[in-house]
Amino acid sequence: MLCANEIKEKVNSYRDFIKHEDNLIDHRMNWLLISQSFILAACISVNLPISVSLICINIAFIVCSVYNICLAFSAINKTKKKYNSLFETSRTNEKPKDYPLTPLGEYPLSMNYFSFFISVLIPVLLFLIVWLIILANGGKVL
Repeated sequence: MLCANEIKEKVNSYRDFIKHEDNLIDHRMNWLLISQSFILAACISVNLPISVSLICINIAFIVCSVYNICLAFSAINKTKKKYNSLFETSRTNEKPKDYPLTPLGEYPLSMNYFSFFISVLIPVLLFLIVWLIILANGGKVL
């Protein structure tokens, strides 16, 4: 049985971890979008054939970034489950009236996939499609 202070410490650590992972997702997406935008803009402005190795490096960078972002989403979901199980166990135990432990916002699974699709996959797919089109054209941008 956990006392109120132990519950508060666990809740704060779970929330801090979720904030940390959320910041990692934000930073990874920003770096991905900024780096790909600059590289693509430089390649288009030069208007010379792009080497296959540069295109493959960019595609590998995109794939690795998406993998890391998926890991962060997974860590957030696991932490939310731990938090909500703590909420369920504390609901049955005696706790002080001044400490209401509420569950984290649990969205349906379809909502999590939808937000992931909108925030991550659409920009990534756009960059991947552009790089694959350039690759199919033999490295020619226009």
